[in-house]
Amino acid sequence: MNNNNSDRLLSNNDGEIVLENTYFNNLFLIENKKIENKEMENKEMENKEMENKEMENKEMENKEMENKENINEVLMNKLPECLVLKIEEIDYENLEIDNTIYIFYNAHLDSYVLRGKRKVFSLNNLNNKKPYSFNCINVRNLVDFLTFVICKKNLWTYTVYNYDKLYQNQKQNTFDFLNKSMDKRYEIAGYDNAKFDKMQLKSNLKLLKNMYNLD
Repeated sequence: MNNNNSDRLLSNNDGEIVLENTYFNNLFLIENKKIENKEMENKEMENKEMENKEMENKEMENKEMENKENINEVLMNKLPECLVLKIEEIDYENLEIDNTIYIFYNAHLDSYVLRGKRKVFSLNNLNNKKPYSFNCINVRNLVDFLTFVICKKNLWTYTVYNYDKLYQNQKQNTFDFLNKSMDKRYEIAGYDNAKFDKMQLKSNLKLLKNMYNLD
């Protein structure tokens, strides 16, 4: 009986101790679990931040590469330094500019490029300039066109510029682009208010073709 009671008592005591230990063990396990979860959350946050940082770096690299490619594409589409002849038709009666023409030779395409605007006199707008654009292979046809659109009685002003911003794509070399890109610092030579001279005109146009840069 005593042994059995002792055993039961011992069992009871052991049971109470076990129960008490189980309770605290559970608390310990719960706290440990919380710590583990917190550490895991922190680890996940660190990994997420690292992933975001890597993505940002990758995006920046891609953006820089894209910018370099765009710059290279622009540079590849640019013509090297090129002579541009500007012709202005001066009305001999009122000495006003009636016609402005830019001409250059594209050695890559083996053709002359002409961009011009002239005044269109109307009741609504006396200074309404309209653009026109043409390409031409040989000097003879170009001279024929110029002598057709410019009155031989009027005065001719010639100015030669050294441009370094022309595009290989001729659609981008508009009159407005050429006019905005004109800079007196690029001017090489000029002859103002000259009388029409067909031989001089041919000589100036041939100069554009013979003097070029393919760098």
